Amino acid sequence: MLIFQCEADNFNSWHSLLIDRSNTLKQDSKFHNIDIKSIGFLHDSTIYLFTDREFHRYSSNFQQKLNSYILLNEYNHFGCSGIIYDNYIYHMYVNDKQQMILSILDFQTIKHINNENLTDRFPFVKRFQHFCIYDKFIYFLVQLESDRYAILICLLENFRKIHLKSTIELLYASNPIHICPIYIPYTEKTVLFINDFSAKILHIIINEKYFKSISIAAHELFYYAEMNEIFFVLNDGIYTININEQKNFFLKCH
Repeated sequence: MLIFQCEADNFNSWHSLLIDRSNTLKQDSKFHNIDIKSIGFLHDSTIYLFTDREFHRYSSNFQQKLNSYILLNEYNHFGCSGIIYDNYIYHMYVNDKQQMILSILDFQTIKHINNENLTDRFPFVKRFQHFCIYDKFIYFLVQLESDRYAILICLLENFRKIHLKSTIELLYASNPIHICPIYIPYTEKTVLFINDFSAKILHIIINEKYFKSISIAAHELFYYAEMNEIFFVLNDGIYTININEQKNFFLKCH
């Protein structure tokens, strides 16, 4: 099942749809005009999404809302994105001092564990674009004070504390918007894909080094680990690449 948002006919609201991959039929998701910041899947096949201030969990077909939680009570705080990883909720938001905060909560109890003030921790960063987590690392896509774009690779200590490991600048970047980490089993390497729709390129980072860029204008990309596929959302449709069928490309990556 594919989930996507598009502009409604009046261009003043958002419309969310589901597409069944087996028959390509579209299905209404029953919620619209919701500013979805992040969306993802859990191991029990349920779907989670973060809005500006809340976290919601739905059944796999969006027919039933399982639970909802308010993450931000203050009206001068604004949510940016969120991830659930290894039974923790990671929620990035801007506080009333215009500082970027990474809030960490226990997924089972929704108990607050820790706040990381990213603005104080990384004073050389002008703007935080996106973040993702894989294994024991958290990756931040940022715009530096020099106006260049980069990836901050940080070690997650006990999934609670972050420590900067390395900074990798993106070449020829215009406005990269999303990071997608993928572990390639037959090379035993983690590859980072960063889509840069404005520049119409896809940046690739391997072994904490900038590898190359590929010419492609992707609005969004998503890795579906169960099928080992990467989904690309382009202007004319949604396309997939199976990692197992691209061995020749990845085996050449150093």
